[in-house]
Amino acid sequence: MDGTNGLIASPGGGGGAGGSILIEGETCDINGTLSAEGGDGGDEAFDGGGGGGGRISILTTLGPCNVNGSVSVAQGTSSGGQVGQVGTYPDIATIPSTPTFREQFKSDALTTIPVGGRTQEQEVVLKVNISDPGATPGNPATLQAEFEVVETGQVFTGTNVVAVDVTDEPGVLGISTAPPQAYTGGTALISEAQIAGLTPGVSYKWRARVVNVTDGINGSWVEYGNNGSNQPDFIVSTVESLSISPSATSVNAGDPISLTVTALDGSMSQDPTYAGTVTFSSTSPTAALPANYTFSSGDSGSRTFTDSLVFFEGGTYTVTVTDTINGALTATTADITVVGPSPTVTPSPETSVSVTPTASGTATVVVEPPVISCSEDPLQLACQVPVTISNVTVTNNTPTAVTVCWDTNIPTKGSVSYGLYEAAVYTKSTATGQEYRVTGHCMTIDTLEEDTRYIFRIRAQSAAGKQAFHEGAFATDGEIITVLPETGSCIVQSEPPYSLNVDNQVLITYTTKEPGTCVMRYGQEPENLRFESVSAEATTSHTGVIELSNLLQGVDIYYQMDCTVELTSEESTLCEAQGVVPASVFSGLIPTPTPVAREGLEAFAGTYAPVLLMLATGATLLSNLYALPRLVLYAIGWVRDRKRYKVWGIVYDAKTRKPVPFAAVRVYKGKEFIKEKLTDLQGRYGLPSDKGTFRLEVEHPEYGKVERSVEIEEDDGTIAEDIAVNMTAAAKKAEFKRNLRKNLHRINTVLVYSGLAFSIVATLISPVAFNFFVVVLYVLQFALLLLLDGANKRNWGYVYNSQTRNRLPGAFVRLFSISEERQIDVQMTDESGRYGFSPEPGEYHLTVDLPGYRFPSEQTNQVSIYKSPKGNAFLRVDAAKEPVINRVIPMDPKNAAAGATGKASPFG
Repeated sequence: MDGTNGLIASPGGGGGAGGSILIEGETCDINGTLSAEGGDGGDEAFDGGGGGGGRISILTTLGPCNVNGSVSVAQGTSSGGQVGQVGTYPDIATIPSTPTFREQFKSDALTTIPVGGRTQEQEVVLKVNISDPGATPGNPATLQAEFEVVETGQVFTGTNVVAVDVTDEPGVLGISTAPPQAYTGGTALISEAQIAGLTPGVSYKWRARVVNVTDGINGSWVEYGNNGSNQPDFIVSTVESLSISPSATSVNAGDPISLTVTALDGSMSQDPTYAGTVTFSSTSPTAALPANYTFSSGDSGSRTFTDSLVFFEGGTYTVTVTDTINGALTATTADITVVGPSPTVTPSPETSVSVTPTASGTATVVVEPPVISCSEDPLQLACQVPVTISNVTVTNNTPTAVTVCWDTNIPTKGSVSYGLYEAAVYTKSTATGQEYRVTGHCMTIDTLEEDTRYIFRIRAQSAAGKQAFHEGAFATDGEIITVLPETGSCIVQSEPPYSLNVDNQVLITYTTKEPGTCVMRYGQEPENLRFESVSAEATTSHTGVIELSNLLQGVDIYYQMDCTVELTSEESTLCEAQGVVPASVFSGLIPTPTPVAREGLEAFAGTYAPVLLMLATGATLLSNLYALPRLVLYAIGWVRDRKRYKVWGIVYDAKTRKPVPFAAVRVYKGKEFIKEKLTDLQGRYGLPSDKGTFRLEVEHPEYGKVERSVEIEEDDGTIAEDIAVNMTAAAKKAEFKRNLRKNLHRINTVLVYSGLAFSIVATLISPVAFNFFVVVLYVLQFALLLLLDGANKRNWGYVYNSQTRNRLPGAFVRLFSISEERQIDVQMTDESGRYGFSPEPGEYHLTVDLPGYRFPSEQTNQVSIYKSPKGNAFLRVDAAKEPVINRVIPMDPKNAAAGATGKASPFG
């Protein structure tokens, strides 16, 4: 791209300017010369000068990018005129990465707005991740995110309608830039901009990109919703106020009151667009109030909370309702007069202590006071007082286990969150207690590290939903820690963490310290959280949905969040948090079954109950056989071994319920790998284990990876969970093709036989030329089938002793994919030494392992043998030419030669 030289003979002309060269790619290797030099000018004093050099830019989105050669942007020369200006080549530069994390929030920067969702505020917070592949600690880059916001239906223009730094004044419509941040590589940073001044009733769309301020290079724009120009990313609600009205303003203490909350627009009319979450407060410290509630489209902007307000003491009080995000949306009832007894104070529990002499000294016995049954009747004054935590103790049991104990003033359930002292982040949590207690709350943590300091946080919650917290620290070596760091939580739950909605659901809202993926499990038995609510997208704001239609009245709901979060650039952290939703919160949302008339019920039971009982028993047995593939195996094992305890688990296909053999089951304790085992041909495994909490990881080439937390309650126990796995899309496609290939021949055979018979009958009935022609065609196809079937094609191979020619049972034949660089299948030869693979077309490596034998045999064709970098030998096969891999493989008896180890891989 050099400029043209000017005329040299007088009067000479000026040289042309060099051109521009732009090279852009993910990575690049450039050999040779890149030249954008200016042309030379004339040689006399008044001739034209040299041309300016051009511009060369080499950009990469990933790197590395190597230039092996020369790059020149030199200026043109002139012996008589002026010299041109040097061109520009800013060396190889990287393009900022396109944001992969994009999310929109309400003004608290924590509550997400789903795609197409509504917000009651006139401002939003937009967040994206920013990074640049070329940044390193030694070569940092200054990055900032740009956000462009337009009304739905308008086109993104990339122009600065309003272009101001958000540290000065938020931008509205057009491009807003987030504050610049220094990026040194590793984990991407989170950049955000606050977009204010939005118009109620208007919907908006937005997109973002990353700009390298240091080098002046822009990344690519990416839209948030990717849902079309006429589909909004978010909508600003027209709600401007709330109203709240009680069903009565004069009641006796203990009488329930209903509250009606309505969202209003600017004209004070009911606004059906309201989708916020409201919380309630009162001037009475002991009033029982409605739980937080999230409005949905089914409410149409108004909700009546029936009999949900109770006052327990005389006086005049009010109740206030407030949007949890937009504090300007609030309303207060008129004064409510309550006639009743004077306020009383619930005394703190008094604990009596007795000392009893024993042979080895004295034993202290703590006698708890009577427990108030708040779980059965939370609407009593004693259960409405605020919760307080006292008498907190930490006892070191072993170098890796402690017990945390505490008391509360009223019956509560509690849990303990904990984490490393130096990190100052709560990452783990104990299970929630199963009983409401006043004293004697104790939680044992037995997965700690020796000589390590920890922080902990107690959460205590009453049956009325009131909570209290206590923070402390301990060390596994017994060190007394009195100074706490400024702590944070890997998982932060809102207070209270739950809200209700009209769709018969409880919503658990929580955030993670960094973007992460989460799974929330819940149920009404702490040890059996049967249901799941998955947050698959990597984000900081999460909502777990509890479907009340699955649950029972009058029983608390336990839940646990497991999140994978990148707290550091080196590795991800598995964070845990626990909680409980009191039954009193959702008692009115689960419908009560309609009672049956007693006479009709008795007649029904007397006539049909025996028959229905037998049918139900049979149906239950069949459903269990289908749902629990291990049931028959358990029964056989019980008869044979008389073992009534669970000694193995099964890994099985979630769809077909068939056992999955050769799945890798790995056990971790925290981050430490403990052990691994492959499932057998019946999908079984069993791993001996001591007491503790473990992370179970199941992996198979054809199935998605599954992780599960396992609690072993005693030493010398067994990890034996039944685990369902789902086949990957690629494996399903391969299985479909295998079945199709397997059945096409059968289908064709049936068609030919039936077609031949039909054509013969048709010819006998109507002996015309066309029918004879059809018969001839079918006879030819019939002959072809006989020919193909007579070829006696073998669909399996076998392994044999090269000296005795005897076939070898029990040999492991392993198949490796060359393109995927992994083992994709393994088979054990049967009693006749047979095996067979039917993989997708492609090239593969094959190896055989059998104790006492060596592979490859000296009789194997050496041309087809491949040696890996580590010296392991493999047989190369081409499945494109051999749809069924059925090689006959000799094995030499191993005397002096070393055999295969069974762990060889052709890729390392």
